[in-house]
Amino acid sequence: MVSYDSGDLEGEPVILASNRTHWRAKSVVRCYLLRFRVDSFYKDAKQNLGLGGCHLRTLKGAGSHRLLGFTGYSLLKLRVCRSKLYRRIRSDQTIGAECRQAFMDLLQNLIQWVYENSNKLPVDQILDVILR
Repeated sequence: MVSYDSGDLEGEPVILASNRTHWRAKSVVRCYLLRFRVDSFYKDAKQNLGLGGCHLRTLKGAGSHRLLGFTGYSLLKLRVCRSKLYRRIRSDQTIGAECRQAFMDLLQNLIQWVYENSNKLPVDQILDVILR
């Protein structure tokens, strides 16, 4: 299939090949357009969620590792989509940026908790709670 940006068939063509001979041109293009999302998912999963660092010896262990990575990705995407700021500006945030934001939120909550309990608890007890 050959696809152009415009209906008058001008510009640089994109050539797509498929073994799905029964598909119409729109189906091939729709499927191809998903490629960027799939590629960016695997890039994010390898760089930010630890899927590239899986060195397990059993198939079951590797499957569990992959499942946890996919679950983490889903939770981060859900967090992005449910944030009030996202609903206002509708911008896409990378998973790496979302991981960093989640870390900063956790750190902020920890600091706030320590600050609120600093007058109530001795330092060694606060450290015990943090390092548990």
